[in-house]
Amino acid sequence: MGCRSVGRLNHTRHGKKKMPATVWFIDKKTGKEIDFITLDERICAHVGDEVHPNDYCRNWKNCVALWLAIGKSYDHIENMHREDGVWDDWLGPVVEYMRDNYDANKHTSIGRFA
Repeated sequence: MGCRSVGRLNHTRHGKKKMPATVWFIDKKTGKEIDFITLDERICAHVGDEVHPNDYCRNWKNCVALWLAIGKSYDHIENMHREDGVWDDWLGPVVEYMRDNYDANKHTSIGRFA
């Protein structure tokens, strides 16, 4: 099943690339930033999926992180994906887990980015 993706967030699993719209997640319990790989492992554990060596669990990076990076809220993402029919079983548990446990801090840069 797919999701509505706004494009690609140039944040690789190795953390070498970033784009003008970036997002990082702060654990609500510890107040510390969490890297994408650790977050992915926690999401997989929460939804009962295996960690994939190359892909993010249920494509949350493109279905959730990128939307947050460009200024959308968890609620906006939920409403948008409910309309597309990918919320309940597939993406819903991921976004609900992220909303309950992580604040999304974002930065958007206008113009060219080296």
